[in-house]
Amino acid sequence: MVNRCVVFGCSNEPKKGVTLHEFPSGKRERDTWTRFVKRTRKNWDGPTSNTRICSEHFSSDLFENKMKFDLGHAKILRLHKHAVPTIYPTGTCKTGRNDGASVDAPSMTSAMRKREALQVITNFM
Repeated sequence: MVNRCVVFGCSNEPKKGVTLHEFPSGKRERDTWTRFVKRTRKNWDGPTSNTRICSEHFSSDLFENKMKFDLGHAKILRLHKHAVPTIYPTGTCKTGRNDGASVDAPSMTSAMRKREALQVITNFM
């Protein structure tokens, strides 16, 4: 069985540069991941043993070995223990309201913009 990302509007499969990640076993993290998916899939029942979220939904600082993976020195991209997905596909995020009205993904904070700018600068060095 080929696993795909469960987030609506994504459906990434494992390929070069994209990895799939199992839902965590800890209740708090699992519930957070579940809420993330439910914002994109209104009637989703919750994760199963085959449910995955792809690496595209996590910021790069949430991975333990991102640089090694990007350079080809690691075959498996590992998330930090308490990592939670934060990046929604454009136009797919739903509010918690019953009507499931679409809204834009949560806006980027100034700290997130600064971190991305620093990552771009360090990538050029």
